[in-house]
Amino acid sequence: MARSACRNLVLAVALLVLGASGHAQAAVFRILHQFQAGGDGQWPVAAPIADAAGNLYGTTPNSGSGCGMVFRLAPNGTETVLFTFPDWKRDGCRPVAGLIADAAGNLYGTTEFGGSGQGCHDQGCGTVFKLAPDGTETVLHSFAQDGVDGILPITGLIRDKAGNLYGGTYEGGAFWHGVLFKIAPDGGETLIHSFGAFDDAGNPDSLIADGRGNLYGTTFSNGLAHCGAVCGTVFKVASDGTESLLHVFSGGADGENPNGRMVFDRQGNLYGTAEKGGAGHGTVFRLTPGGAFSVLHAFAGGEDGNGPMGSLAIDKNGNLYGATEMGGGTGCHKVGCGTLFRVAADGSETVLHILDGRQGRMSVSGLTKDGRGWLYGTAQYGFGPSQYGTVFKFAP
Repeated sequence: MARSACRNLVLAVALLVLGASGHAQAAVFRILHQFQAGGDGQWPVAAPIADAAGNLYGTTPNSGSGCGMVFRLAPNGTETVLFTFPDWKRDGCRPVAGLIADAAGNLYGTTEFGGSGQGCHDQGCGTVFKLAPDGTETVLHSFAQDGVDGILPITGLIRDKAGNLYGGTYEGGAFWHGVLFKIAPDGGETLIHSFGAFDDAGNPDSLIADGRGNLYGTTFSNGLAHCGAVCGTVFKVASDGTESLLHVFSGGADGENPNGRMVFDRQGNLYGTAEKGGAGHGTVFRLTPGGAFSVLHAFAGGEDGNGPMGSLAIDKNGNLYGATEMGGGTGCHKVGCGTLFRVAADGSETVLHILDGRQGRMSVSGLTKDGRGWLYGTAQYGFGPSQYGTVFKFAP
């Protein structure tokens, strides 16, 4: 056997042995880009999306202009800044959510502040924007000062076959705890649902939809400093705006403060993460189509991770992939720099990679998956050359 082939075989066996123990480093982990601040952007909080050619598209909420930017990374990591938000009153400011794309290559996203609407501490109340392949930006909607239609749109968008966009705002609406909205291709807005303070909590996070037009998402809390009896929810909103609460988190064994985009499996089960609760350090949960709730994994806060944040990805076998904000070791001020994990359908967890700070830390974005099985995410901060955040890819 050739020496290189022997070495590869030993490496493969070692990885399999490590995987069986539940603590495995990923077979392939690669830093694609280290942000350098200034015009390059800094402190990404959303996972990038990939096109068919392997290019990545994402956002950073800060940049040289202070208002953030949209970037493209080639498969080799070469960055192109597609758009910098230069004028918060005209273009919007602080794109904290990720992007979606249509078949023509147009990108869609939201900015937390900015736009033509007044108020929100004189910074504008947020926008929904479209970015054409040539870099031309169009603000499809600016949220108004009165907050009736919502303010501070920090959730990601989804798009239906007719080109309508759906999203949520962190505040505003009839009860001032956020709304769900629809933006038509011509920019017209329809208010779908206003969240209340105590019945269905508030502060909606990212959305997904089923094939029948129903929207699903989570609310982070009940708008109070201490969550009390309502520590977040999983909700369903039908096309007529009718809301159903699928689960109300207690802050105990079931979790607290759910966040990030959930995913469906082929059987219609719904999966998501809660940042806290469980054993004290967050959970991965499942909801069946019949409404049965179960905790698949409760994080212990040590090597297995602490504080799962952001979106989950799922493969054809039902394995879930995500990231934790902390844990994985004793670095990063002794709380750990974060982990990338896999949770199987039976709830068993495997740590695929432990961030060491030089690769980035605080991966709050969660993960996205391309058609080839690669997983992508961002780390918000780091040490040394990674201090302004990174974009990474790995193959489990």
